[in-house]
Amino acid sequence: MKQDSSRFGRWIFRSGLALAVPLFFSQCEKAKQLAEQAKAASETAAAEKEDAEVDADLQGLVDQNAEGVVFRKDLPFPMDLEVEHELKLIMQQVRSLKQSPFGNQGATMSGEVITRGLIERFPGAVRVTIHPQQILMDQGQNPADTPADASQPAVEPGETAIENPGKPMVFRYDGKGWKIEKTGIFSADSAAADLREDLPIFLTTFGAAPRPLWFAARRYKIGDRVELKGQSLGVLVDAAESGELSLTLEAIEPANGHPCGKFKIEGDFKQMGLMMGGGSNFDTDITITDGHVWVSLIYPLVIREDYQTVQTMKMGTGGEQLHLQGAMQVKIERRWNVVDR
Repeated sequence: MKQDSSRFGRWIFRSGLALAVPLFFSQCEKAKQLAEQAKAASETAAAEKEDAEVDADLQGLVDQNAEGVVFRKDLPFPMDLEVEHELKLIMQQVRSLKQSPFGNQGATMSGEVITRGLIERFPGAVRVTIHPQQILMDQGQNPADTPADASQPAVEPGETAIENPGKPMVFRYDGKGWKIEKTGIFSADSAAADLREDLPIFLTTFGAAPRPLWFAARRYKIGDRVELKGQSLGVLVDAAESGELSLTLEAIEPANGHPCGKFKIEGDFKQMGLMMGGGSNFDTDITITDGHVWVSLIYPLVIREDYQTVQTMKMGTGGEQLHLQGAMQVKIERRWNVVDR
């Protein structure tokens, strides 16, 4: 089944709290749910086993003693990397309103949107692969806001793909900026051009580049609190206009084989003018009601995020806008590995 594909974009990036909501309005087809459930169960078991183990080489770089642990930022960041990422957005009766010169369309959404990808980093080059996006979601019209319209079918569970899904996009750094290694295929090169606009924040968000701000160079003990506000919000969030986050160190434990500090997190922040593909932008207000973040003890990067949030988003400018509001769980996994080439 085909669903309207709007200029709200193929790409949405954020740091700390990446969202893939607009991709929900792309093309979709019926999913093979039983196969996906079996695959998910297998991946969960593998992840639990991986969590119980920590990479010995990385563990050897941890600076920890009886006085606490240091969140290091003094080591050279590796340039030969492979980072697999998975972003899962779980919506719980999220209200949406799409406004256009042709009228308004309201809906209520519940379900999951899952995006997976791979970033391969080389000295002076990056190869990015984005896999087809899973949608396991129902979308129902909200009769209180919008009259029923038979021409707007409900969204069935399925998958939606970016253009040329699973095809690598290669970018090379020439000393001044990132350049696309063109394929000659219009749709593929167009998708790469959209991503190039946001490549630095994309690499930071998904762990293929270090975060520009990090924790103070001191020792932290279990129970220590860290308050992030103003410029220091950049430890976890890019382009934060305002807000405050409160972190409490709960444990030192591995996440995806990486030695980490696990923080409880709560608070709120506002982001303005974040860019997505096609030149559109979005503003968002996010309140984290409960959640945890696992941050590396070795490099300035985030390995795992799991938040319960309430969000208000506005996407697009001018004649077409999309508004979203409601409860969303955001889960992000990064499997980070140094590659010996």
